[in-house]
Amino acid sequence: MPLDKPAVILHAHFYQPPRFDPWTGLPHLDPAAAPWLNWNEKIYMECYGRLRSILSSSGPDALNAYQYLSWDWGPFLWEILHQAYPRTRHAVLEALEHHASGALPLVAHPPVHPLLPP
Repeated sequence: MPLDKPAVILHAHFYQPPRFDPWTGLPHLDPAAAPWLNWNEKIYMECYGRLRSILSSSGPDALNAYQYLSWDWGPFLWEILHQAYPRTRHAVLEALEHHASGALPLVAHPPVHPLLPP
């Protein structure tokens, strides 16, 4: 199907490795994540949470950037959103219903995600 105008598709691969103590189930406290207590909070506040409400340049309203991305979510990160950040999880689910493309933005996430050295 030919496009009437040029298009750019941005795909976001949202993945976060588990950062919990396996014995207690609590996140590792890490001074390097300051001003937050741990890396789960730091990454959420600097990335996933901000995409939920980016300020619009055309006015005071915030827009849900997930409505303009193609994305996949790692299972551990999705569980963190479910437990600790339900407003962002809701924004992602809302983006499924109101995506700018009119299509589902989901891409399958691989069951194994190797982290390779640089």
